[in-house]
Amino acid sequence: MKPLWMLFVLPFSLFAAMITPHEAMQAHLGADAVITKESAMLTPAQLQAVETRSGMKLESKIVRLFSATRGGKEVAKGVLLSRLMRTKNAVILYLFTPDLTLKAAEAVAFNEPPEYLPSDAWFDQFDDANRSRELRMGKDVTAITGATLSARSISDGARVAREIIRALQP
Repeated sequence: MKPLWMLFVLPFSLFAAMITPHEAMQAHLGADAVITKESAMLTPAQLQAVETRSGMKLESKIVRLFSATRGGKEVAKGVLLSRLMRTKNAVILYLFTPDLTLKAAEAVAFNEPPEYLPSDAWFDQFDDANRSRELRMGKDVTAITGATLSARSISDGARVAREIIRALQP
């Protein structure tokens, strides 16, 4: 007989890792995209610019980036951010085209209960969001009843990620 506690622990442990950043990028860009990962350290001036333009305070000046190329030409850049949802972190990949259009936002890890993860349909509103969109909940990002903190954190992260890409552009 299996221990009863496994019935409660196992389903929630499955939600921690959902998809790898590499898999998420290839799902949006195609299998022919060559994905490389890198880390970058924002300079004090870049950090200040990101915080000022996004309206958010960064916890670290070190960022994890992913670049996607096709035929030697960069087609997208991904920013991986760990964001506090309610009481636990989620890891969201924000995928941008070279002109700073947000191609997609994808949860790659979510440590809150699954009912606090916004639906795929909610995430779809970030698809192809051009750089003129504010990406603010209540303005051009729809709120979610019951998952307001998650929605706010993800939309705030989209602004931070866009400003990180902008600050690191030559």
